[in-house]
Amino acid sequence: MKKHIFFFSPLFCTLILASVSYATYLDTGWVEFKQPNGVTFIGRMWGDEWNYTFQTQDGYPFDKNFSDGYYYYALSEMDGAYRLSGLKVGVNAPRNIPKQLRVWIEKPESLLKSDAELAKSLTAETWTLKVILVEFQDIHGNSYWERSDFSNMLFSTDYYFSPDVQSPPIDALSDGDDVFGSLRDYYDAMSNGDLTVTGQILNDPLPGGDTPDWIRLSHDKIWYRNNSYTNLYNEAVDSADARGYDVSTGSTTKLVILYAGNFYLSNLNPRNVGSGYIM
Repeated sequence: MKKHIFFFSPLFCTLILASVSYATYLDTGWVEFKQPNGVTFIGRMWGDEWNYTFQTQDGYPFDKNFSDGYYYYALSEMDGAYRLSGLKVGVNAPRNIPKQLRVWIEKPESLLKSDAELAKSLTAETWTLKVILVEFQDIHGNSYWERSDFSNMLFSTDYYFSPDVQSPPIDALSDGDDVFGSLRDYYDAMSNGDLTVTGQILNDPLPGGDTPDWIRLSHDKIWYRNNSYTNLYNEAVDSADARGYDVSTGSTTKLVILYAGNFYLSNLNPRNVGSGYIM
């Protein structure tokens, strides 16, 4: 049985990986958080299900108040959660806010594993992604982006700057902005080095350069939004196969389809497709 994973986004993809029954470490690195009023700040979250920290670059603890969507500085912790102040991060000065405050939750004995047990249960793997770029009759792929740009965003290591395409601004990430790692960097960090993501852009380059030859589907984008997602799936795979691209998959080889333009809802929404996933 073929296994395909769809990632319907012009820039980013996410894999759905098998979960395990013990705590899973997470570290976002320094990333940009955005308040509902547009104010941004740099922060970081790390930890697992049982103890974690949200912290600004200055060392102040914070967390999100889901009642209004704002991130607030934290005063203390109680019962495994931060007690939030009335001070919004990036908006108000962190007066009388303690630094280096963490949240601690008691870990159930049934989930405790020794380092030796944990090591036995983990197997390092390499996943290979075969990426197909598709466009529509009305919405075309960005001609300023090269195959190497997609490869770098997905599969490079130590990826910290978005491509500088020297073109009219088409996207916020097209002018050499700071970013926080490639897809490969992300899964290397999240798996503690146990998952390596590699791959290739299947689309051939256009003559005279490295610009990808996007597969143009037969309808406007809204048509695929309003009709079954299997239409896009079948046409994209059949078109790639007709070009002679190797679209075969396996347990650690997945097919990725990236579509042009902004994210659409309805039948271009993230969804499960048999053993694959649309994202």
